Amino acid sequence: MDDVSLVEVDSYDVFSFRFIWWDLKKDFWGFWGFFLGDGFMFLFEEKTKVIIGCFYDVYNVLGYGFLEQVYENALIYELRKKDFQVKKQHPITVFYKNISVGEYFADIIVDDTIILELKTSDNVHEAHVAQLRNYLKATKTKLGLLLYFGKEAKVRRISI
Repeated sequence: MDDVSLVEVDSYDVFSFRFIWWDLKKDFWGFWGFFLGDGFMFLFEEKTKVIIGCFYDVYNVLGYGFLEQVYENALIYELRKKDFQVKKQHPITVFYKNISVGEYFADIIVDDTIILELKTSDNVHEAHVAQLRNYLKATKTKLGLLLYFGKEAKVRRISI
């Protein structure tokens, strides 16, 4: 547990338990495995581990302060090195009663299964969470990751 530093990013009540989001720098998965026990699996757990590892690789090299596009290009490079199929700035059409009413662009879609939304702000904003949830609904994708390239690297996992 010494390798994991606590960073409170967001907290909320789920099934009467208090959860705290942790900084994912080192031994995150082993740490949570201790609490969750054998047999518990996150959706796309293995892919998510590799994606988060790529995120930290980029953050550790580039650090804080670049524009979002710089991080996006570096992350795409790392993901493709790991043999992921990556779509950059992929259009998402929003329908209302079978009528197209708008279009958004997801930063990165990995293997048509995980949406990555990159942010360069320091704080987690509910607008970012809502944005990613709407992308997930519009694409019928089940999992998204908010990746924060702020003063501290932060990851927020969103699933529907």
